Amino acid sequence: MRLWDVESGRCLRVLEGHSSSVLCVAWSPDGDRALSGAEDNTVRSGTWHPDAACVWFEGHSSSAWSVAWSPDGGRALSGAEDNTVRVWDVESGRCLRVLRRPLRLHLSVAWSPAGDRALSSSADKTVRLWDLKSGRCWRALKGHSASVESVAWSPGGDRALSGSEDKTVRLWDVESGRCLHVLEGHSASVWSVAWSPDGTALSPVRLTKPCAFGR
Repeated sequence: MRLWDVESGRCLRVLEGHSSSVLCVAWSPDGDRALSGAEDNTVRSGTWHPDAACVWFEGHSSSAWSVAWSPDGGRALSGAEDNTVRVWDVESGRCLRVLRRPLRLHLSVAWSPAGDRALSSSADKTVRLWDLKSGRCWRALKGHSASVESVAWSPGGDRALSGSEDKTVRLWDVESGRCLHVLEGHSASVWSVAWSPDGTALSPVRLTKPCAFGR
């Protein structure tokens, strides 16, 4: 991972240690640490301080494609190619829970603003809502006709976005599981979605060359 100064474009620090391609990164809520997931089947938590030790999260049996922090910064989520989503204790690196379904790889994970639920998107064309306390899958959001590449909670927690290889973005009501809108116009897969901080706008990203992500 590289830490960049946005104003100057200068690289401030390089964090090394993964033995294979790094596929995802996420900032901690306090801005002091970062998570990374990689093709070496591990997740790592590190700080930008030169002398600080990193914490390794081991347990996945295949590439970790997505990571996310809990709102309080004490836990982390990872979604992997081994068909699991894992919940981790950030300080110890201990796996607290494994969310398991007979699905294809989990491509994106997102933590609810309240910290009690999670969303995961999958190659099985669904978005799934998870209760993190029980580990139970509450609901599958269905409608996409191809692999769902990315998912994002709204800041208010009542809506979700998903982007898919079917070239659409869908806006969901999380509680009911109802699709509110299908946003069309992209001519290729939608690989990433994000909300504006106030929740009034969204940003889908289209990549015409998914190989840039190591596919």
